Amino acid sequence: MNIRKTSHYFARRAAAVAIFLLAFGVAGLSASGNQEMKLKKGKINLGAIHVTFEPSYFYEGVEYDTFDRSYRREIDQIAREHNVNFINVEGGVDIDPSGYAVQELLDLGVAGIVIFQNEPGMAPEQMTKAQAAAVPILVHGMEPQNPMQVPYVGFDEYGSCEELGKAVAQKVFLRDFSTEGARVLVLSTGADQTDVSRADGFIAGFRSLVPGADFLKRVQDTGTVESADQIVAANLQQTPPVNVIFATTDFQAAGAMAALTRFGRSNVILSGVGGSREAMYDLLQPNSPWKGEVGLAIKDFADESYKIMMGMISGEFPKHQDKVYLVKSPVFVQPTREQVQQYLLQNHDEQLPDNSGK
Repeated sequence: MNIRKTSHYFARRAAAVAIFLLAFGVAGLSASGNQEMKLKKGKINLGAIHVTFEPSYFYEGVEYDTFDRSYRREIDQIAREHNVNFINVEGGVDIDPSGYAVQELLDLGVAGIVIFQNEPGMAPEQMTKAQAAAVPILVHGMEPQNPMQVPYVGFDEYGSCEELGKAVAQKVFLRDFSTEGARVLVLSTGADQTDVSRADGFIAGFRSLVPGADFLKRVQDTGTVESADQIVAANLQQTPPVNVIFATTDFQAAGAMAALTRFGRSNVILSGVGGSREAMYDLLQPNSPWKGEVGLAIKDFADESYKIMMGMISGEFPKHQDKVYLVKSPVFVQPTREQVQQYLLQNHDEQLPDNSGK
C-alpha cells in the first residue's frame, strides 16, 4: 500500500509522469500534529492511526507517499453518513510512537481503533494494549505476520493484478502484437509482500494467455522513477527490445513512461497499479503506451474496514480474530472516459480535465 516517492528528477519530468499525491496527499488536517482529540457525545467514537499527516515519510532510507488524503476523505464521509466520530492520529513508522498513539486513544475512551501498520512485525505491542482494554482493533497496511488475533483489511493485490495481466494479454497484446514474441519486463522491488503479490499476479495472468512469454530477468530496482527509467532505457536498447512492461506502482510506471517518451517508443504496452489521476489520464490518450491500470478501490476499502470494525463492536464478529479481508480493485484496460471519471469521482473526488481524451 505504500508507494515509493520520487526525487527531484521526477519534479523535472512532471509533465511526463504520474504524480500520486492526488490519492495520497494532505487535506483537512494539521500537517504537524493530530486533529483535536475529543470525544463527541451521542456518537460512537473511533480512532484512526495514520503514519503521518505529511505528504510523505522516510522508512529505512526510502521516501514514501502516505495512504492519506483519499482514505481520510472516505472515513470522514462514513462518519457523516453513520453518525460516528473518527479521531485521526499520527502514529509514525516505528513501534514506540505507534504504541503511544494507541495508548492515547485508549486513554481517551474510543470504542475501536483502525491502525495503519508499516511493517508486519509491528503489531504485537499495539494489539496487546488494545486487547487488554477489550477495545477492538483492526489493521491495514501490512498484514501482521505475528500470531495475533486481529483482523486485517487490505487490497486483493494478487487477484486484481492477475486480472490485469489477463486483460492486457487478451485486449492488447494478442490483438496488436500477435506476430511478435512477448518480452515482458516487471518493475518491482520485491521489498514487501505487496510488491511481490502484484508482480506474481500479473505474471500469472499474462502467462495464462501467452504461455510462451519471455519474462526478462529482474535487476535491482529501488522503486523510484529514476530507477525505473534507467532499467527500461537499458532494456529498450537490447535486441529484441522489451514490448510489455508492468510496474507495481504508478511511480515506477511513470519512470517507464519517461524512458519510452525519450526513446520515442509508443509500440510498448505499459501497465501500472495505483489509480492516480495522471495515470488514468494517460490511459485515455490514444497514442500513449500506458494501456492498463489497477485503480485501488479506496472507497470499498474504507467501507469494508468500517463494516468489520462495527461488527466487532456490536458482537456480530469476534473481537479476537485473525481473518484476512481483501478488497478487489477495478481493472482498466483501454477504458472509456466515463469509466475513468466514475472511478476518480468515487475514490478520489477528482474530475478529469475537459481535454482528457476519448
